[in-house]
Amino acid sequence: MWNFKVFECGTNEFIGVCALSINNDFSEAEVEYMLMPEYWGKGYGSEILGELLNIADSIPDIRKLVGITKPNNIISKNILCKYGFKSVEVFKVDDGTIAERLEKNIH
Repeated sequence: MWNFKVFECGTNEFIGVCALSINNDFSEAEVEYMLMPEYWGKGYGSEILGELLNIADSIPDIRKLVGITKPNNIISKNILCKYGFKSVEVFKVDDGTIAERLEKNIH
């Protein structure tokens, strides 16, 4: 698993976090990103996801990428779809909330 703090290039301000969480056999990885609200809608989510995909592409064993979001988080869902992720299921999380799983096959 790789966890990263994200800083804005021009100001070096902390703007969020991201991660690439790989399962035990390296066949699947989850992409994760979370931005501070004041940085939403500025293209950072898309840029971060692009960098996570570059890292995943450099690991030949990874065959599938997963993104989890709330079904009503249209912006995050659109970012994932822009990079070729497809919705595969909506499910209930342990705390009772609803989440949506999007997947993308690679390699």
